[in-house]
Amino acid sequence: MKTADGHFHPDYYSRFSCAASACKESCCAAGWEIPIDGATHEKYARLVPGFDDNVRTDTDGDIIFRQKSGGECVYFRDDGLCDLYVLTGFQCEICTKYPRFFEEYDGFTEAGLSLSCEAAEKIILEYRENPYTEIGARTTDDRLLELLVKSRTKALKSVFSGEDPDRALEYILGFSSSLQEIIDSDRPDKFDKIAAEPFELFSAGEVDEIKSFICERTEVLSEDWKNLLREKAPESRNGSLIERRNYLGYLIYRYFLKAINTGDIYGECLFIAALYCLANALPCEFGNAVRMISREIEHNEGNARAVLEFLAG
Repeated sequence: MKTADGHFHPDYYSRFSCAASACKESCCAAGWEIPIDGATHEKYARLVPGFDDNVRTDTDGDIIFRQKSGGECVYFRDDGLCDLYVLTGFQCEICTKYPRFFEEYDGFTEAGLSLSCEAAEKIILEYRENPYTEIGARTTDDRLLELLVKSRTKALKSVFSGEDPDRALEYILGFSSSLQEIIDSDRPDKFDKIAAEPFELFSAGEVDEIKSFICERTEVLSEDWKNLLREKAPESRNGSLIERRNYLGYLIYRYFLKAINTGDIYGECLFIAALYCLANALPCEFGNAVRMISREIEHNEGNARAVLEFLAG
């Protein structure tokens, strides 16, 4: 589907509505450093007494909100509302857009919802149909990007074909390995001849190694996250078939085309598989698992890059 401003997005995208004060896990209290765009900073500084005392400059030179001792934004109120919004009636750019994300490619832009938001998570995981049916053809002169778009369409079709998403992911891993050979040899004409064998998913022992790496070698926002990583995996499978299918679809939609930056589609699919298997191996409700993964890994470029490098060996 396409928005009025030309962004392609999944069918569920327009269903999102912020829960505001009813949100149980507010993004304002997630411990994230929230940057303020210049125009909004000027407005707040002009309208809100003492505003500049509640912001600081980070190491990258961005102006960000100070935080309370618990990691909440300094303007986050006990009733779950934003004091700045109540006072002025507007928000900074990043707060207005969240949990929406945007990816710009050669010739088109894609938008989506991040699973770090509880309201977005429920929309995505509970969706009953394939929300990616219209994300196929794109206008681009980039041969690699065209190949990746075509391949992602094929991968998503297998996810929503009705079979268990585990089996679909095994096929996608094998397919991405063959696709990598085509990319490395610069032979896109071989695409239709790919006959990939399914690859096994990460074993329980390998998932434990991933959990240990994340716990010990990445930046951790929440002690709850660290505790989850240290606990033993549940004996039964985490997540219903619909939840696992929709999570896998979300990961493929969001990360498959990122291989345009590195040429490493197999590495991106290993990353997708790692997050998928991790969500199934955390001793908590599936929705909570994917929200925590999104907050701790997806929203931290350094952490995501570290996991990618670990998987590459």
